[in-house]
Amino acid sequence: MARTKEDLEELLVSFKEALEFWISCFRNEKEFSKIKAAEVTNPFDEFLKLISLIRAHTTKVGIVFKPHTWDKEPEAAFNALESLSKTVVFLLSLCSQLKPTMISQLFHTEVIDATKSLIDSIYSLSTELLSLVHQENTKSDTSAEAKETSQGQTDDESDIRLISVGKIWSNCDALEALVKGGSLGVLAKKLKQSLALVNDGLDEFEEWSKDPDAFEDDDDPFGFDSDSDSDESNDEEKDRIHDNGSDTESLNNKPNDKVKLQEFAQLWLSKIKLIKLLLSSLAKSLPSSSSENIIDAIHESQKEIVSLIDKLIVTLMLDKYVDDDCVKYTKKIETDCKNIIKMVESASNGDEKKIRWCQAWNTKFSENI
Repeated sequence: MARTKEDLEELLVSFKEALEFWISCFRNEKEFSKIKAAEVTNPFDEFLKLISLIRAHTTKVGIVFKPHTWDKEPEAAFNALESLSKTVVFLLSLCSQLKPTMISQLFHTEVIDATKSLIDSIYSLSTELLSLVHQENTKSDTSAEAKETSQGQTDDESDIRLISVGKIWSNCDALEALVKGGSLGVLAKKLKQSLALVNDGLDEFEEWSKDPDAFEDDDDPFGFDSDSDSDESNDEEKDRIHDNGSDTESLNNKPNDKVKLQEFAQLWLSKIKLIKLLLSSLAKSLPSSSSENIIDAIHESQKEIVSLIDKLIVTLMLDKYVDDDCVKYTKKIETDCKNIIKMVESASNGDEKKIRWCQAWNTKFSENI
């Protein structure tokens, strides 16, 4: 039995409602678990196949739903849309099969987020197609003038349809690259982002560490204050620092404190540069067989290191004093770095070259600690 335009509209309504449900499942782990999980041996091999199929089916949908064309062959449009919907169901069942314990929490989160972006873009396409079909199906009941207006709206819908198809292609490409890169690929991306954060402001800290006195006339080295209200906040900050026994005026009268501050800052400038070297080498140092636990632990450690470096630099440059917080930050950074080195050595599977590199880095980093 041939499919009609009304059948096609019903399928679009059903597909759109299903997509709405699946999108809601991504927001709730309990709901997501209701999606029947696949049971395939190599889920990521299947992932790549399904991504290619979704790309192909989307292309076909974009072609057959061309305005003033699809209504002449509604069955072709119906079949193309049905094939896309079935492929989406298979993809979601693979997502449901994936567990953080199988890959890593880091990789799992990225795959789920990328899949959701893909489903979101397919939902947008379904909404636009439904509007297109609904307009065409109701056109026969309109006046000649309304038909002319509908014609212009349909042409606009055509442009939007092609934009949505392009977004789906883009999301397919992103998900495909993510799956091919694996856990280490995601870790490499996160490390690159962390390096960018460390580099941000490091040049200014290096300049400051050479001569903190040169910055003493600047009570706001980071540009936090931009109007007259800054005077009041600066007064409060100076009162706070004075209460801690480390106000700028007292530092000016304590040469030993100035020397200690500069030595401390330059020491940690050197250590931060070593940390940059460590972060830039991590992804290349870990074998592809690294366990999901090691990848997650390294990711969490490096995130904390970057956050602590930022706090350390801000505290030193604002307070101009090596206080207890600075010491606390540095101790935690040292601990995290040493833990990362231990994990890299553990994952190296006896690779002498990697072990020697870890030992050399650790020796250099431990100097003057």
